[in-house]
Amino acid sequence: MSLVLPPSLAGRPAFTRAEALAAGMTVADLKQLARVFQGVYAPSPPQTVLEQARMLSVVLPEGAAYSHVTAARLLDLPLPAGWLPEQLIDVLVAGTAHACRRPEVRGHRGPVPRHVVLPTLATPVVAHEHVFAQLAGELGREDLVILGDAVVGWRTGRTLDRLVAAVPAGHPGSVAALAALEHVREGSASPRETLFRLRFLEAGLPEPELNAPIYDRSRGLVAYLDMYWRHLGVGFEYDGLWHYESSQQRQDDIARIRRVEQQGVRVVVGTRQDYPQVGGVLKQLRSAMADQARLLGRPVPSMRHDPSTRHDPSTRAFPSRALPSPRAIGHQ
Repeated sequence: MSLVLPPSLAGRPAFTRAEALAAGMTVADLKQLARVFQGVYAPSPPQTVLEQARMLSVVLPEGAAYSHVTAARLLDLPLPAGWLPEQLIDVLVAGTAHACRRPEVRGHRGPVPRHVVLPTLATPVVAHEHVFAQLAGELGREDLVILGDAVVGWRTGRTLDRLVAAVPAGHPGSVAALAALEHVREGSASPRETLFRLRFLEAGLPEPELNAPIYDRSRGLVAYLDMYWRHLGVGFEYDGLWHYESSQQRQDDIARIRRVEQQGVRVVVGTRQDYPQVGGVLKQLRSAMADQARLLGRPVPSMRHDPSTRHDPSTRAFPSRALPSPRAIGHQ
């Protein structure tokens, strides 16, 4: 027979041992529940980072906020490693109060910067741009550029100026943050788009517009291109896995590219199979740019080198390293 929770506890994401006993539950009853944290129980273990955060919120002090890695996950920002329930949870406590000292928490102490409130979460979450600053000392430069691109990504409404302002001088990791910010651009829509852009720039391609609108002769919107070299009329589209989920999606994508090409734009399409060895895509882009330049009577862009010949990621301009295990970092 399944355990029926007292009315005062039913519907809550989690509750403390003291709350359970005060509501009339017994120690035997508690053994039928999941002990999700020290002194915290729930009907079942968390299956997502949001469920985990909701459960921990029942014991967090007033003024606390989720920060660092945990905040990035709650805000759906890209990180090099996925969520695991056994990872420590980042909690920032304001002012001069002691950092949150719980075995499941990686505690931080200091001013709580601008934060956001998620609909089903009682504890606020440090805002996107400040998460970037907090993780600057923990991520490799390329992963930090990917994170920055996501913060100021397409249709987010957040700007690069806002991201720069979130990195105070002398802040731990500020040197790494400012170095990454030189390569962060507004308008990217996915980590893979960022990676392709970095490889293209390493190869000497000009800086592209990101998610650029393409118009017809009557100024009607035809489509957006992931990358667009407007002065040459050349575009690049990255087709992720979702583009192949159905035949209808593929037909829509093909029709969209045809409409773009009817406006005199050459479009090169890349997929997951084209990365990290991007030589094939680069060859197509070089050819398209040369053809368009000759057609338009403009200089052919020069290319410095081909990163597709590099097999060691450490030789790239943007070496990437795995996110350190939160349990290995300890309290800060």
